[in-house]
Amino acid sequence: MLGSLLFFWLTNGYAANRPMQVGPLIITQQGAWLTVVTFVAFCVLFVSSTLLTMTTRPVALIEGLTLLLSPLRRLKLPVDDFALMLLLALRFIPTLLEEADQLMKAQAARGADIMHGTARERFQSLAMFFVPLVQGVLRRASELATALDARGYQSEGPRTLLYEQPLGRLDYLVLGLVILVTTVPLFLP
Repeated sequence: MLGSLLFFWLTNGYAANRPMQVGPLIITQQGAWLTVVTFVAFCVLFVSSTLLTMTTRPVALIEGLTLLLSPLRRLKLPVDDFALMLLLALRFIPTLLEEADQLMKAQAARGADIMHGTARERFQSLAMFFVPLVQGVLRRASELATALDARGYQSEGPRTLLYEQPLGRLDYLVLGLVILVTTVPLFLP
C-alpha cells in the first residue's frame, strides 16, 4: 500500500507540483526535496566521519581539530582543554566497552536477566548493571586525574604538537570540498 501511495504521489501530485495530504501530513515538492537533501547530507557526513575515524589515529585527529579551532583562542575559549577531553574520550571508549562487556558477563553468570521480566524487574537489572559501570568509570577518571597531576599537566601555557605538519594545498582543497558538500545542500531550493 505504501508503495502504491508513493507511486501515485510521484506520478500525479509531485509531477503537477500540487501538495498532497497523507493523513495529517501535507507533502509538498519543496518539503520532499528538503527531506531528500537533508537525508543525503546526513548520509555523507556519517560516511565521511566514519571513514575519517577509521583511517586516522586519535592523536592526529585531535591535533587537526586543535589546529582548526585555534582561532577561538582569541576569544579566550579553552581549545586545548576541549581537545584533551575529546582525546581522552576517544581513548577510553574501548576501555569502557570492555568493562561493560565484563559486567554483562558477570551479571549473566549471577543469573541477572535484563531482557525478560516485568518493566520494574528489567529496570532493577539495568540499575544493577549501571551502578558498577559508573563506579568503574569514576574510578578510572580519578586514576587518570592523579596520573595527569603526577606528570605535572597544566592547562595553561603554549602547547606543542606531537606531529607538526603545516597544511598543504591538498589539505585546503579537501577542507573546502567538505565545507562545500555540507553547506551547499542547505541553500538549494
